[in-house]
Amino acid sequence: MHDLVVCRPCGAIHEADGHDTPSNETLCHACAAATISSGPRFAPLFCRTCLADVREHNAHATTSIPVGRHSLVNGVGLNRDTLRDPDAIENFVRAVLGLGDGIDRVTSYARDVVRRNLDAMGAADTVPLGRYLEAVEPATVHDLVATAGYGAGLTGEEER
Repeated sequence: MHDLVVCRPCGAIHEADGHDTPSNETLCHACAAATISSGPRFAPLFCRTCLADVREHNAHATTSIPVGRHSLVNGVGLNRDTLRDPDAIENFVRAVLGLGDGIDRVTSYARDVVRRNLDAMGAADTVPLGRYLEAVEPATVHDLVATAGYGAGLTGEEER
């Protein structure tokens, strides 16, 4: 197994021997200070602490933050009874497109946080993952909400 590094250009974790070899790990898309699995399509985009905060936000907000890459993880899908209903299909397509936009916003936010962390460390284009995790101050779901345009929903007191 190769050493892992955090990469400035893409804001992702890679094997140290080359940027063409992505890791099965990624950084939490909210705090950017914890590693999570990136393999399964149903994997969340957030560590356990941030995922709880995202779910709390989503329970009270008008605009939900996507919790994972797959539509079903986000409660977006069609069932057998609606497969032939044009209105249901149109609503599904609209929801999937909105989900894609939301995932793009969360991913962009996460990359920006990683780059800011690397800048604060005075790091070059890559830094060993262990050194990165020891040095960074975690961002919060509140930061994600404020920066990525998810509106109100999570107050400072509810944030962990």
